[in-house]
Amino acid sequence: MCPPSLANYQLGCGASTDNGKAATAPVAAAPADAKPSVTATPAAEAAPAAAPAPAPKDGSSEWHLLTPVNDISQATAGAPVPGFWLVVHDNKDAGLPRLSVVSVANGSISPVRVKDKGRGLADAVDLECLFMVDAGVAGKKQPLYCAMTSAGKAWLFKLSMKKKKWVAHGVKAFEVPPPVGNEASGTNCEGARAYMEDGKLWLEYANRGGRQDGVPLKPWVARTPLDIRAIRKGEFEVDPAAMDVTYWPESIDNDPDVRQCADIGQAVGMARYGQLFAAAKDDEVNEVHFVSYIVERLPGAQTGGVENFKPLYRLQGSKIEAIYDITKDVSIFATDDEGYGSWLTVLHRHSGAAWKVRVVPPEGHALRAYGISGISPADPAIRKEHDDSSSESDQSSEEEEEEEEQAEEEQEGLAEQLAEALEDAMEEREAARERKEELEAREDALEAREDALEAREEALEAREEAIEDREEAVEERRDDE
Repeated sequence: MCPPSLANYQLGCGASTDNGKAATAPVAAAPADAKPSVTATPAAEAAPAAAPAPAPKDGSSEWHLLTPVNDISQATAGAPVPGFWLVVHDNKDAGLPRLSVVSVANGSISPVRVKDKGRGLADAVDLECLFMVDAGVAGKKQPLYCAMTSAGKAWLFKLSMKKKKWVAHGVKAFEVPPPVGNEASGTNCEGARAYMEDGKLWLEYANRGGRQDGVPLKPWVARTPLDIRAIRKGEFEVDPAAMDVTYWPESIDNDPDVRQCADIGQAVGMARYGQLFAAAKDDEVNEVHFVSYIVERLPGAQTGGVENFKPLYRLQGSKIEAIYDITKDVSIFATDDEGYGSWLTVLHRHSGAAWKVRVVPPEGHALRAYGISGISPADPAIRKEHDDSSSESDQSSEEEEEEEEQAEEEQEGLAEQLAEALEDAMEEREAARERKEELEAREDALEAREDALEAREEALEAREEAIEDREEAVEERRDDE
């Protein structure tokens, strides 16, 4: 379903004929056990220069236009693309999905089971941000993920495959505040990421901007050291007064209704600068007049100053809310087009070549529930197992966590056994009831047969009596003669 009134190229609703086609570039292939794996992309890898010329400029502005292509290889120029992507959904109502995994090959959605021990991720309200911390940076055997709501509630977790199902586990909760002076408007975040600078891990999260109650906001970008160990121990706190804060420009494309930050994006190698980020203009009434902007983050902003960026692409008709750099030349972004669903698009940032695939919700599920507001690569080759790559204190925490998970799994196993035993007992009870009914039916049949025999005997007796009476009558008649 696409907005009916959009004339220009529209992400997810344009003239491209690739809707629903499988990816034909080096998207991760499925191994022998039918569990597709991700093709790892080295941090410093850059795709060859794309064949198309630089993307054409929009004649009415400084922004360029995307060029829809029907073959993913035209957008990747040979760069490998992870086959699966973890995404978050900004749903608020209970029973709707929070985390899913999307296949680039066909846009299919797989649910993620969240094992958070009541820590809030499974029913988080308005998840707007998702980022990944590389395994090497985190000192783990597998990457860590962080999902965050617009209100600044966040969860650090791992993603693994268990029994052919995606599982989010090892969940730890924390919160982040707005900078000093922004307490009244709150965090209102739509973008967050982790990056490395001078050997130190940082957390960056950003206010979305736009208007609030009709008044243009002064949207901020806040940075604070990210301490994974403290989060795992439940000791992570952010001091608003100690944060490094910069600001987004007053407007994007000279339009105060454009939200300056729809997603921050994440640079290759977790670098601080050079990544693409997205801005977006909403259309809450009609849900067709969305406008999105893809921008390159540039260095140079000083504390308290305005962020530098390079305008790249303007899209009419779709609302980008998630973006991730695969290589220095190839990125992927996803939309939340509200009632019109969501699309994944692989983009060559220099040529503007864009290959897209519609996200396909499970059968019977509404498109609106599967809009995407954050994205990071997912590796189905990772199995849930003990990670002994951490420090002693972290290992102790992980061992406690694994013991909790093991106890939970044992409880689940016992619950399954009890359920099976109850089901067996119910089946046996039903079988006994059926046997009883059969016996009762047989008894009824025997009684009916006995009644029939008695009736037959009575009939025979009556017949004999009638014969005797007849014989007596004949004898009496003879005597009278």
